[in-house]
Order: sequence, then C-alpha cells, then structure tokens
Amino acid sequence: MIIGHNILVKAIPFLKELPCDSLFFVIDDACYSALPDDFVSFIATYPSLRLEIVSEEKDTPLLARVWDWLHKEGASRKSVLVLIGGGTLTDVGGFCCRYLYERYSYGQYYKRLCSVWLMPL
Repeated sequence: MIIGHNILVKAIPFLKELPCDSLFFVIDDACYSALPDDFVSFIATYPSLRLEIVSEEKDTPLLARVWDWLHKEGASRKSVLVLIGGGTLTDVGGFCCRYLYERYSYGQYYKRLCSVWLMPL
C-alpha cells in the first residue's frame, strides 16, 4: 500500500519496472481528481477503469464489472492490478486478483503478490 500524494509520482519508476506482462488500473472516481498530473499522464498509457464506488454496492455486480473488464483487457496471472481508491475498491480488486491467480495455478501455493495497492490521501 502506498499512501500519499507525492509518493504516487515517485511510484512511477517502480511501476514501470515491475516484472509483469501488463499493468491495469482501477480508479475510484472520487480519487481521480486528486491524482497528480504526472501520474494521470502515466496511467493514460495503460488500460484503466474508472468507477463510481458506493460502499453499499460492494456486491456481485461491482465484482462482475471489474472481472469482465479485466477479462476483456486480457489480464493474466502475470498482470499487476493497481487499485486507486478506498476499502470497497481494494476488497473487490483483491478478490479479482486472488481468483485470477488461483484460476491459473490450481493446486499451487500463493507465491506472488498480484496486485499493488495505491490509496492517495
């Protein structure tokens, strides 16, 4: 988890060097306007999904929307999902990552963190 406005800009080189086949960003609309311009420019080059998150909607439809988007965009167990938002988004994104990893590695133990959690203040 990376917390802080300035740290997001410093995270760009780290994210560029991650050993993954692709990066995906899911962003809570409430957080998008607070993102630094450099970070917004960076994520514009990757698949991203902006969501209006309401805590009461933390249910199957939200999960299905994120999952369908990841599937359509070609996410794999070697992908990294960057979540920018609060608890509801990280719950849903974390579930998607865990399921995606387990789907392709049935019977193996969980060896790799397949998500990076980012929450700007």
